[in-house]
Amino acid sequence: MTEDTGFIIGICDDKQYIHSIIEEKLKIFARDSNMEFKYIHYFSAEELLLSEEKLDCLLLDIYVPEIGGIEAGKRLLKKKVPYKIIILSDKKEMFKECFKINTFRFVTKPIDDNELCEAIRDVYICRPGFKKEIVYKDRISYNISQMDIVFIMANKSSTIIYTASSEYRSEYTLIHWEEVLDKKIFFKCHRSYIINLGAVKKIENTYVVMSTNEKVIVSRRRKKEFISKYTGYIIKYAG
Repeated sequence: MTEDTGFIIGICDDKQYIHSIIEEKLKIFARDSNMEFKYIHYFSAEELLLSEEKLDCLLLDIYVPEIGGIEAGKRLLKKKVPYKIIILSDKKEMFKECFKINTFRFVTKPIDDNELCEAIRDVYICRPGFKKEIVYKDRISYNISQMDIVFIMANKSSTIIYTASSEYRSEYTLIHWEEVLDKKIFFKCHRSYIINLGAVKKIENTYVVMSTNEKVIVSRRRKKEFISKYTGYIIKYAG
């Protein structure tokens, strides 16, 4: 069984049929790859730049109306958006310009199936915490994404895994979890706790409040490192 929040793809193109083509192609890819995609549609650069949606990646037409894809990409960089940008274009000679906005991949128009699916797959596996872990509840195994983990608490020789919606058990120790979890987003703040930096709601003097409202202790000797790690996470992934 799985617990997944889905993978959110933004599509910015002024032509409705391009949105439909992309969705249709990715619907087949998602089904065959056992993935779940959600879509946010933009039909102009202005609409895109005003959006506060949390995307995992953006498919951006290089000739999107008003200011164009390159200029839109530059403004997104200034906003420090954390998601990957995939450029859609029928002009390969323009690809050089796209490096100015840290383009992750290029997909040629007419939309090439292989290019599109490979680009989305590469973003999917590069996102922090994409790996899945097996945990247990009532003797039933669940396959959850690392990103869904809010924090992990030591419980003698085993551990308790907390997500936004449930609580699971694992026979693995906290030491094991520290080794396998994505170090870009997880931090061992205390000998008994590992937290997901993206799930931190508030920082107090000796503890943090998580998105589930539980309070997790931060040891004094780890407080300075925690603040540094958390600040770096916010800058890179939360914008």
